[in-house]
Amino acid sequence: MVVGVKGTFHYPLVDKLDTYGGLMLGYNSNSWKWHGTGVETVDLGGSGLGFSLYAGGRYYFSEKFAAIAELGYGISYLNLGIAIKSL
Repeated sequence: MVVGVKGTFHYPLVDKLDTYGGLMLGYNSNSWKWHGTGVETVDLGGSGLGFSLYAGGRYYFSEKFAAIAELGYGISYLNLGIAIKSL
């Protein structure tokens, strides 16, 4: 689980395309246990502070529907999705 603060700078380059870049600072909480054939249970975790840099774009097909693509470093290298405005 990652909990953090994300800041984004939007700079429109093309009509219908919202381009942006940003930074996220957060805390990554993770742990796992391995129950193997040995006598002891291994309990490992890799929690700690982290950051992510990213650049992306949101292309609007209509006023309420857009496709999203982001390239980044830190949490993920590629993020794809859709955005739907309800109001």
